Amino acid sequence: MAKIFPKIRLSGPVLGIVAAVTLLAAAAQATTITQTATYPLTALPATGTTTSFTFNRFNVAGTLTAITVKLDGQSDAQATLNRTGSANDARVYTIILGTDFTLSVGAVPTTLATLDVDGPTNTSPSMRRADIYTTPVLSGTGTTGDVTVPTGIWSEFLGPGTLSLSLNMVRETSITPSDGQLTNTFPTYAAYSFITLVYTYTGVSVPEPGTLALFGSALVGLGALRRRRTAPRA
Repeated sequence: MAKIFPKIRLSGPVLGIVAAVTLLAAAAQATTITQTATYPLTALPATGTTTSFTFNRFNVAGTLTAITVKLDGQSDAQATLNRTGSANDARVYTIILGTDFTLSVGAVPTTLATLDVDGPTNTSPSMRRADIYTTPVLSGTGTTGDVTVPTGIWSEFLGPGTLSLSLNMVRETSITPSDGQLTNTFPTYAAYSFITLVYTYTGVSVPEPGTLALFGSALVGLGALRRRRTAPRA
């Protein structure tokens, strides 16, 4: 037996209310809060360095849907090669200088992002005993892109107040061949970093003026319709 469903007809005022409610629901959209911090180009000691940056926690009305971080870095380095070994044959060396960046959060650090930035590979001229060669400044840049923070550590980012993100920077030096013929190699390093922290959340709906006007008009129309239906007939 075929099922028979009652017909539902929506009058103009009711249709207006449905449209207004639909617009109100659509008004709840994803919103972002973006914070940044900069580590200026600074000399990097041989032992590396660690610095902390302060950010606001997420503490606004709404539902948090994602946390992302992005780490951009630059490494500038230069080295002087002094060949003082006993051998006197001609040798050519390949030099790679760079900086390793690690961004973490928490008293017991949890790694959020890592970045390995190398300058361009440099090749020395043919060197014999007592030769000295200084590289040009080998500069490189890199980015992690947006890295999603796992929900398991969101607690570090929630609530009132601030949190600290820790950035560790370590030199990376590669000179090949490693033949024991080079001494007094004096690399100098400088590093720069830019950190971006983004909270994405669904905020509380805030109706636009046009939506409120439509909703009000629909209510007025519905009231008029009810008055016409309840008015006594002559």
